Amino acid sequence: MSGYELEEVAMSFKTTDFFNAIYKLVIPDDTVINFDPVELERVRWLTVSEVDSLMSSNPEKFTPAFLEAWAQLREKLITK
Repeated sequence: MSGYELEEVAMSFKTTDFFNAIYKLVIPDDTVINFDPVELERVRWLTVSEVDSLMSSNPEKFTPAFLEAWAQLREKLITK
């Protein structure tokens, strides 16, 4: 997706099992994104409160690495 820049949130962020690079990208709501159908079956967009709620009620739907990263980096990932 050209014309947009990734913002580094954490480089070499260590979770229990992995080192991760975490980036965020802010784009207009009406931007069309072409996802690779070989890599993704479907995409589901969630608000921050929906992610928080789903994590509280169904943490098994998330990888352990995501749960750790979200807990430590949530505020850096949210655009106010």
